[in-house]
Amino acid sequence: MRRVVEVIMSMNGELRLIPPELMDQLDDEEVVEGIMDGDGISVGKAWNGLHYLYCGDGMSGESAIIGGISLDHGDTGYGPPQYLTPDEVAAYARKLDALTDDDLRAAYDAKAMAADGVYPGGWDSPDNLEWLLTEARSVREFYRDAAAKGAGVLQFLS
Repeated sequence: MRRVVEVIMSMNGELRLIPPELMDQLDDEEVVEGIMDGDGISVGKAWNGLHYLYCGDGMSGESAIIGGISLDHGDTGYGPPQYLTPDEVAAYARKLDALTDDDLRAAYDAKAMAADGVYPGGWDSPDNLEWLLTEARSVREFYRDAAAKGAGVLQFLS
């Protein structure tokens, strides 16, 4: 008898602090790997929904979740990591602080998100908006902290 095992892959959004003293060392793969294992947060499968709320599109545009300058190494299987400079981090921190939960609720459009193929899907469930709002608060706090430290941010999918 042959047994079939289904493997379910998932993409998880990761944000890591880049200490100011390492910003000029991002061409060193070992440094980037250390940063990827360092301080930060995971927004899990919420990454694409958050990106949609921040910029109104599933994959186009740049946001606090997807964007920045791509590195030539550190590909986790979902593309290379990207980074934001400390100045960009400070700008995103200000933008995120200005966004209210009501702003994000207004940006949430389950039908448009489904039509745009926003990962992971299932946006018609009412729990998903609250899930995204909770993750958005974590992202806001992360960027606020990173900006206060003068840090950059590494963005990647794992």
